[in-house]
Amino acid sequence: MASRRHRRNPDRHLLIAHCDDLADLGLALALLPRDAYGAVIVEVPGDETVVVPAPSRMCVTAVRPGALGDAVTAWLAEWMPEERLCDGIHRMWVGGVAAAHLDDELRGRLHWDFERLDAFVS
Repeated sequence: MASRRHRRNPDRHLLIAHCDDLADLGLALALLPRDAYGAVIVEVPGDETVVVPAPSRMCVTAVRPGALGDAVTAWLAEWMPEERLCDGIHRMWVGGVAAAHLDDELRGRLHWDFERLDAFVS
């Protein structure tokens, strides 16, 4: 039987933004390596569309107002459950406008402690 190479757990990145954070989001994305892995979640109003130039392994999702918290909660539940926090490195960037929408919501719904993550807010 041939030996199998075990793929290292890739670092996971989550970038959370409001449409008013797009300039800062662009700067944060520019700092990521080309092979970065994870998600970008952007809250956009109404029928607006956004083009976010992200590395190819970063999934970009646009959500409507009021759905940002649910989208972030779903991503965290899938990719960062308690039992997997030791698997690789998890990095989170939260835009300044988005942070005003999420900080209390995430702490309340998930009892999340941002200090456990390699996290920063612009």
